[in-house]
Amino acid sequence: MKRCKFIKKKYNEIKKCFSVPIYIYVMLLVISVILMVVQICDCKFAKDVLANIGYSLFASLIAAVFIDYGNNKLHNQKQLKEFSQLTYEHSELANDFYFSISGLYKQIYSSQPPDVSFSEMVDNILDPDYKMYNVKKQAHKECIDAIVSFLKKFCTESQNLENKLVDHIENRYSTGSYRHQLRMIKYYSEKIINLIDNGNYACASDLIIYKLFPAIAKTHPDTSEFFL
Repeated sequence: MKRCKFIKKKYNEIKKCFSVPIYIYVMLLVISVILMVVQICDCKFAKDVLANIGYSLFASLIAAVFIDYGNNKLHNQKQLKEFSQLTYEHSELANDFYFSISGLYKQIYSSQPPDVSFSEMVDNILDPDYKMYNVKKQAHKECIDAIVSFLKKFCTESQNLENKLVDHIENRYSTGSYRHQLRMIKYYSEKIINLIDNGNYACASDLIIYKLFPAIAKTHPDTSEFFL
């Protein structure tokens, strides 16, 4: 089973190097070898003609493989560069979320230890008993509003990014799993906003910490130190 998975993985990696399906190259290779080696008929003239066709086909095939590989490599680099450019803003949104909320927390919840994790910060902010942290109602509302504002941005930007990836990037570069994570970020953000609007802060906190944060970290691994 592991060997089959390894072979399949390698095959998929090789497949990405060419724009033409691999089986076409294999089929042409088999035909050229047959024409060059196998004695199809008894007529010497016909055998020479077929052999020459086989050699020509083989030479053309080798040239085509190298040209296709080179062109596809350049295309891959262009697509990956464009993918990086398109996803940059969404990655920066995740960073802004961390630094803005953590900065606001340290300012308003100044009586609390400053070295708590981001998850603990969010959990404290969404604690209905905010007075135990020596925080006033207006300051607590400011923190909640800031979180909701970022959640709304995640909803909008996740949908926008998914649309851009569909329009500009081939599926094999943006991958279905990446777009799935964007949909999860949007889904969790919408659900958390609804929970907060209904005053269900405990469930909202759990959903942020155990669902939204892992989804963000998986989508943007460079932010995992903040969200995991």
